[in-house]
Amino acid sequence: MQVIADPADFFARLGGLHDCTILAATFEVAGQRLVLSIDDLNWNFEGLPEYPGPRPAKLVFVNASATDALATGLVEAWVWELLVVPADGRFTASLFENSGEGKTAEWTFASLQIDEPESSRP
Repeated sequence: MQVIADPADFFARLGGLHDCTILAATFEVAGQRLVLSIDDLNWNFEGLPEYPGPRPAKLVFVNASATDALATGLVEAWVWELLVVPADGRFTASLFENSGEGKTAEWTFASLQIDEPESSRP
């Protein structure tokens, strides 16, 4: 598992995960970890010459202010944008779905880790 040094930049470079699908989401209460399984982190670039191919991954938001209900609500979400901004030594994540209904979820976290198959790493 790799630690992402700058989560805001990470998501910005991936186009805010635009058009990605969250396949699974869990909140581990004991470890305060929100885990999102994403079908393809690169999906924003699909159909463009710079599309490097599929990149499935699990995103682990550590010391997250999430809940089981929040995680359950994210399963099968079709992402419009995941916006992450630094806030008082932590990060705030705001997820907007393609449903057109505005912000779907918001949580804070201390750090971000990524778990992905070796074959899909850049």
